Amino acid sequence: MVPGFTDQDAYQSVFTIGRMEVIAAYQKQEWQQQPRVYPLTYDPIQLTEFLMAHKQIAKATPNFFNAFERSTVKLPNISKEACDIQLVVNLIRTWGPNQNLTLSQLQQKTVISLCLATMWRTTSDIGKIQLQDVSFTYNEKGTPTGATIIESEPKEGQAKRSRLGAIEESLFCPMKTSWDWMQRFHDLRIQLPVDHTLFLTYVDIDYKQTGSIRPKTAAGMVTKILTNAGIDITL
Repeated sequence: MVPGFTDQDAYQSVFTIGRMEVIAAYQKQEWQQQPRVYPLTYDPIQLTEFLMAHKQIAKATPNFFNAFERSTVKLPNISKEACDIQLVVNLIRTWGPNQNLTLSQLQQKTVISLCLATMWRTTSDIGKIQLQDVSFTYNEKGTPTGATIIESEPKEGQAKRSRLGAIEESLFCPMKTSWDWMQRFHDLRIQLPVDHTLFLTYVDIDYKQTGSIRPKTAAGMVTKILTNAGIDITL
């Protein structure tokens, strides 16, 4: 018996195929297997074995194939983490405070921080965030206390929204890092189009014109950081 294929599924499948079609198949000796069986007997196990052997007839039985697919899908690996993010956090801590980082390092830190905080895709989401879609909330002293990030054109076709708050971890706060990144590059953004991306090109090269980053470039940053953190990205 196929796991997930109940007696009710089998009963419904008989009528989905059609009794005359089953009889015709039997008469054509398409399922005269050992031991030979009578085609109209209500027997879920017998029916399942027949459909497994003659999938051309079972094409009209979606319940059967849906149950079969559910029974053969590989379960997720629950015994080992795909990626230990603590390795990434530990690596970024070694970089030191944001104010001591170069623009390139601060941008990389912001990219990986938002990836971990939002769980958004690097290429289709993080790399496409526009500056105008990032907003902050402040306390009475003017200190940023939270951020709202919107991805207006995600891969799924529906806008995404993520809210970030401040955390006590001074060396790894995605909200604070995003704020620092925007402030450090504020003056150089004035000449860019209103729809330019949060992350930029040539941030540490004075003689080249900066502009919106390509989504694949953001993905390359994440790959490099994961590799440097000792994570096997081929898993």
